[in-house]
Amino acid sequence: MNSESPTRAEVSDITNAIMDNADALMLSEETAIGKYPLDAVRTLEQISNYVEGKVKSFSGPEEYAGNRVTFSISKAARVISDEVGANVIIVLTRTGNTARMVSSVRPSSRIIAVVRDRTVAGFTTVLRGVYPVILNQDFPSNPKLSAIITYIKDLGLISVGQRVVITSGIPGLVFGGTTEVKVLTVGDIIGRGFGNGKNIDGVISITPDYSGEIILVKDNIDTEKLEGKKAIVFTDSIKRDVEFKLRQAGITYVLGTVFFKETKGGEKINIDVETGILYA
Repeated sequence: MNSESPTRAEVSDITNAIMDNADALMLSEETAIGKYPLDAVRTLEQISNYVEGKVKSFSGPEEYAGNRVTFSISKAARVISDEVGANVIIVLTRTGNTARMVSSVRPSSRIIAVVRDRTVAGFTTVLRGVYPVILNQDFPSNPKLSAIITYIKDLGLISVGQRVVITSGIPGLVFGGTTEVKVLTVGDIIGRGFGNGKNIDGVISITPDYSGEIILVKDNIDTEKLEGKKAIVFTDSIKRDVEFKLRQAGITYVLGTVFFKETKGGEKINIDVETGILYA
């Protein structure tokens, strides 16, 4: 309380609480009457991050006394997020109960709880891994999922091309109960082709001077000018030797791309090579 650094006993208490699977840690005297309240919070955060980084995974409950459907969907959301590489689980919850259940199964993904009530948001802040987002009054009683995703993206919590898992009821945020889980990729689909390589995001260019991170061409490219390029988007098929050089250079490419929206270049896009979809 009167020292800038914690004692060994205090560090041990923090570590044991985390290892015991506690949802949240609370400071009392250190921030109420202590001489170094900010340092106490920073130290608590540093110790917590270090300990959590050393634990591969935290176990969740095998059984749950609440709603079995909601609990089963919560467990499914954890498994799906791990399998598809989604590092965010978005929970549409009216009472905060689903956020509590998803948190209880201890996913490695961050949990974003979308709520309408500030009191519910406050309750979710003490749940492990949960970050609440309160919808403002501009949203209708049953908002579209796309509008919610855009709102969260505009807050900087998710980005274009990011894969997320979503749990909600039908209709979402209106009645209690969680009945579905889905996987979405953030962003508007602007085109699709046949991808090869790894997922890439960058600024797309349609200029003939090959400036830009991602180049859009028809069926050929000067392979001597590939340095610094992340990906090549072709609207047609290409020759085998060009494809071989792209693979050798480790550059992602998409073949036979069909655009659903016109691109003028200069937009930041994301390429999902598994599906061949281009997002903006």
